[in-house]
Amino acid sequence: MAKWVQSFEEYAKQLLEKGKIIGASVGLAENGELSYFQGFGLTDNTDDAQAVTADTVFGIGSVTKVFTCVAIMQLQETGKLSVHDP
Repeated sequence: MAKWVQSFEEYAKQLLEKGKIIGASVGLAENGELSYFQGFGLTDNTDDAQAVTADTVFGIGSVTKVFTCVAIMQLQETGKLSVHDP
């Protein structure tokens, strides 16, 4: 295990506790390959909650709209499309 992993995981657990976050997952990729993954906390706050794993699916709601908007604006800035196009 890399030297930073233990201190990072302790820090992550503290952040979840401080922010009252039920669960989260963290993954790091190097050169397109997953080099680190860890689930923290639980999937939800019900009686049948399970630990967060690599297979946990999180609902992200409307967050994708922000990414789409940023991508469209970047394409407009490079002249590859116009927000006025039909």
